[in-house]
Amino acid sequence: MYYYEKTNGRNHHLPLPDNWEHQVELETLAVIKWMQNYNFVLSANLHGGAVVANYPFDKSRDPRIRGKTTYATTPDDKIFKKLARTYSYAHSWMHKGWNCGDFFDEGITNGASWYSLSKGE
Repeated sequence: MYYYEKTNGRNHHLPLPDNWEHQVELETLAVIKWMQNYNFVLSANLHGGAVVANYPFDKSRDPRIRGKTTYATTPDDKIFKKLARTYSYAHSWMHKGWNCGDFFDEGITNGASWYSLSKGE
């Protein structure tokens, strides 16, 4: 079962597993199996808000302290940082870091160190 973190209630609209849980809905499992059969290399997600290249992981295992969460590294952290940095420097001003009242060094951030988010909500 998946829960909507803001209300701690059930959420059937986002059937995505948590980073550290092993529950997988049938639809999600079908996509996982499809990806195992096809050479899927890289994906990107664009959303509104701050102008920053955000890289995984987005969920921190540690609790929020004074509004901050901790960096959550992946086994491919160096590669993700390089990809984010390359994207940021290809933009005319993202790499400068200042935007929308926030500062992101080189225009990049680890998702969890910015704010912890489960299931890409």
